[in-house]
Amino acid sequence: MYIETYTGRAIDPFNPDPTQIHPDDIFHALTQINRFGGHTKIPYIVAEHSLLVMGILNVQGHDETVQLQGLMHDAAEAYMGDVPTPIKTAWPGFIEAEERLLRVIFDRMEIPWWTDEQRQVVHEADQMALHVEAKVLMPLKVWKVPEVDFELIFQAHMAKGTFGMRHWYERLHAVCAVR
Repeated sequence: MYIETYTGRAIDPFNPDPTQIHPDDIFHALTQINRFGGHTKIPYIVAEHSLLVMGILNVQGHDETVQLQGLMHDAAEAYMGDVPTPIKTAWPGFIEAEERLLRVIFDRMEIPWWTDEQRQVVHEADQMALHVEAKVLMPLKVWKVPEVDFELIFQAHMAKGTFGMRHWYERLHAVCAVR
């Protein structure tokens, strides 16, 4: 079972060959995949979310490694899609497969696999971004948004704008040994 990528590679997301993983494929796919299963009021792509998570980590003062881990935390979605959490958690084996693929991506891109502390920090930034995105982008407003530092989110959003998609692409290439 294989999918063909943007650059013409063939990858089996459930048994990935690291040599078939390329940053151009990840970048291209994440700029094409909508969050929330495409059910937002306006298009909002996974790459934008990843930039916001990285921006939050930047504003919080985390180091370059954690920021890069935040940028790449959804990289497996380039090959598996952005499956909404209720489906992902009900689909036996999906979360484990996604985690295996993400580890292969991190290894291929020479991004250190996160420590428990780094994973928690990235998860918290991801959840902060998720809740704010849902509040703003989802039509029914049924999300219960925890107390969020909106000034921090605004600063992260501004940093995201500064980074932009070109920065996302360049930053990914700058740290990756894969060319």
